Amino acid sequence: MRPGAAPLLAVAALLTLAPAPALGQGPAPAPAQGAPAASAWRVELGLRAVAGTGRTRYDLFDAGGTTRVSALDFHGTSGAGVELTGRLTHTGRVFATATLGLATRGGGSLRDEDFAIPGTTGAYSSTDSAQHGGGAWLLAAAVGYDLVQGPAGRLGLAAGFRRASETVEAWGCRQTAGNLQICGGTGIPGTVKVITAETTWTSALLGADGALRLGPALEVAGVVAVMPFTVVEGADSHWLRIGPPAQGADFRGPTPMTASGGLGGLAEASLRWSAGPRLSLGIGGRFTRIEVRHGLMHFERSAYPVAGQAAVAQVVSLRTERAEGWLELGFAF
Repeated sequence: MRPGAAPLLAVAALLTLAPAPALGQGPAPAPAQGAPAASAWRVELGLRAVAGTGRTRYDLFDAGGTTRVSALDFHGTSGAGVELTGRLTHTGRVFATATLGLATRGGGSLRDEDFAIPGTTGAYSSTDSAQHGGGAWLLAAAVGYDLVQGPAGRLGLAAGFRRASETVEAWGCRQTAGNLQICGGTGIPGTVKVITAETTWTSALLGADGALRLGPALEVAGVVAVMPFTVVEGADSHWLRIGPPAQGADFRGPTPMTASGGLGGLAEASLRWSAGPRLSLGIGGRFTRIEVRHGLMHFERSAYPVAGQAAVAQVVSLRTERAEGWLELGFAF
């Protein structure tokens, strides 16, 4: 036997074990003659109340990607929302899943850093801003096949996509590193919006989807997936620097961001209790992380020329992660 095969065979044997009949219970009665055949399809729908916290960070480099220029770190971005989930299962072991979600980004902070660059006179700066007023949405879908399926549970492989969009907003500004040229003195009041960052992450999904019955009415389910390729589209708006050049503004509008490649991962687990043949209650959680290290901030599309020289795109590294939990009400048909 190949090394590592024994654990897989053990899992398969566990999932395919038939449960022992209950005390005093005989075999299931045969269907009455003329009764309609049971459907080969099963539909499960879930409504979730979701809450969580996360972090989204952008590190900006020069055009060659060698010198770090600045960083925006939105952290502690708490929020709540709702998700609608669906699962379609066939007795032939084929299944499909989908998730649609909407959420707020009601809390958190931004740390905005500008780094001292050798050969320039600019000093290091670090400012803090409050984050609120943002939002997010999620759309994910996958199709798969159960390699193992039995009364005790299932284990399958799935492939699909995940598209998640987030908007975070920074309000006010307070210098914390002593650079009085940026948000110095009393700073900028918290009633002034200073930065909006918008990103949409579209990822391929490859993973495993399984469930294990712990009892007649209790089940634990989980998904583990890798995101081997992601496309990021976004925009960064420094509102106090956008406007007519005659007023000293640096930008004519938001600065677009693009990136592709990278690597991400997703893990989620839930515990469900069946309250009847069609109703279930559940609790669960999920952690997601994606990093795309080589993207571009397109200053050539947003910045005014300086000293007669047009702006150029600069390298940006993007990272997002989020931990969430939920309560779920489920329905089966």
